[in-house]
Amino acid sequence: MEGLEKASKIISRYVGGEKPGERVGVGFACFVEVTGLGATSKLSSLGILQGGWEYASIRIDRSGTVTVLTGVQELGQGTTDTIAKLVAEELKIPPKRVKIIYGDTALAQYGGGAFGSRSLILGGSAAVEAAKKIKDRIIKIASAILEARAEDIIYENADRIYVKDNPEKCISLKTIAEATHLARVNLDGLKPGFEETSVFDPPGIAFSYGCIAALVSVDIETGAIKVKHLVFVHDCGRVVDFKNVEQQAIGALCQGMGQAVLEEIRYDEDGNLVTSTLMDYLIPSAAEAPKYSIDHVESRTDVNPLGAKGVGETGVIGAPAAIANAVANALKEYGVKIDTIPIKPEHLLTQIKERRAEDEYR
Repeated sequence: MEGLEKASKIISRYVGGEKPGERVGVGFACFVEVTGLGATSKLSSLGILQGGWEYASIRIDRSGTVTVLTGVQELGQGTTDTIAKLVAEELKIPPKRVKIIYGDTALAQYGGGAFGSRSLILGGSAAVEAAKKIKDRIIKIASAILEARAEDIIYENADRIYVKDNPEKCISLKTIAEATHLARVNLDGLKPGFEETSVFDPPGIAFSYGCIAALVSVDIETGAIKVKHLVFVHDCGRVVDFKNVEQQAIGALCQGMGQAVLEEIRYDEDGNLVTSTLMDYLIPSAAEAPKYSIDHVESRTDVNPLGAKGVGETGVIGAPAAIANAVANALKEYGVKIDTIPIKPEHLLTQIKERRAEDEYR
């Protein structure tokens, strides 16, 4: 309800200014999305031949540079930047000191793929778990170097790791890494090197929620539709990176608008595809992209250590329905019904003319 109330409040700011010959309408659509599909055991029992897990490995070289190997794939959605941010936060280092290696099956284990709004939930969780393991290792090695108990080591940041009761007795991650790789310290039974691996298999599914509101205008003489404003209020759990989340939300809204009023696969009577190029298959350009407002509602999930839910596809789910509802609302005086997409001007005109004819007959 909070998302619906927020969306209603925001879209109301933009309603008004109806011109002669047009009708303005507002529509809403609420959605639920299954994200981060898992666990693997549940998927296999359903006959789904896809692992619900993701892998991450973190290594630290002698210079203190952190390298993350991940099975997730970067397609422009910003997942690798977000994983770097998560690892940097856990190890308390600048993100620029984290190097991400992805899309290389010669180096990283099998990855499930970038689909189903799963990359951050699974890949990010695996990376954080690996970072926690390597942080524990850093503390154990620091305790050997500083000759103190591991429980007395304070990890303030990567440049200052010290003994609790003796703050002057400190060391940096770079010094620890160099000493470890060059065997300058007795590891006391710890394996040499600096690498930890984690595989995250979620115990369940993370459900994303949200509401999209659409404001449209329809020319009652031509049937032309203009999407004037879209409002997207979503709950993707913990928002790890606001910039990446908003960019995905904006892109999803544009895709959803395209599905609602532009995109169509058409064949001629002989079965030939007639929308095989971008000259024929229409998608929104920057000129058609609607104005938008993005807001968040945060309720964290407990099925992953991040508290995050998926966001990549949520806008595409709700936008077409919200736009269809807005068009129906704009043309309610004509009893127009929208039961298919894309919504075509000629279909609207047909219903408008039929209603006008009925009114004249009466």
